[in-house]
Amino acid sequence: MGKSLTAGLGKALSDLRQTADQRAQLSRTDQYMSSKVVFGLIALMFVLMCVLYVHLTSLLWPAILAAVVMLLVGFFFATVSGNLVGFIGLRITRFRG
Repeated sequence: MGKSLTAGLGKALSDLRQTADQRAQLSRTDQYMSSKVVFGLIALMFVLMCVLYVHLTSLLWPAILAAVVMLLVGFFFATVSGNLVGFIGLRITRFRG
């Protein structure tokens, strides 16, 4: 799982350097959501989590730490759950096939 995770992050970071012309050359099925949009939404969620935690606790640094922990836990949870969904789907496909 570590190799696929590293490859996915590498693809996302290389996508940041991609120009619009390079993206246009890819077929529709080879295009992913723009990494700029994804990282922008992650940053927005980080800010919103910080605002929520500061609102609830009135403490800045613990709120930032809690938001960082939530982002890291959410990232790894999404990675593991996505892997499990693919694994279970593959097993079901083989069982029915």
